[in-house]
Amino acid sequence: MEAAYHDNFGEFETADNVNGVFRFATFMANLRQRHDALLQNHWGDLIADDQDVSYLFRTPSGEGSTRGGDRTVGVYINSPGDNFFVMINMADVSVQFTAPEISKGRFWRALINTDVSEESHANYWAEGEGPVQEGSAQVPAWSVVVWQERAQA
Repeated sequence: MEAAYHDNFGEFETADNVNGVFRFATFMANLRQRHDALLQNHWGDLIADDQDVSYLFRTPSGEGSTRGGDRTVGVYINSPGDNFFVMINMADVSVQFTAPEISKGRFWRALINTDVSEESHANYWAEGEGPVQEGSAQVPAWSVVVWQERAQA
């Protein structure tokens, strides 16, 4: 098997003394601390009703449950507080994901995208500052994309 070089540190547009990977890791740790839905010890009833924290695992199309060996999964994190949609693509091709329907007056906003094309801003946007997203996304190979549900401004 032939080895290939992979730049684990990325090419972030930061000052010389700022590590983009560290910035991303710090953002992720702080995000988790700010949202109860990401700190759960126990889970809800697998119904997206905003009554408890439920992690709903779906195929990229959103039409079924995942199976063993799947390389792609959409995870809808539904809670009484904040809702997130996590799109995980560990396949070697890009994959189209369809987000869950959300209530009128609410929208999805980009929060995290680990694709190399998003390294220019350390692969995340501050909460409420990422671009507004429509109901589906093309997720590049070997990438994780996270959207946060927000109220209409």
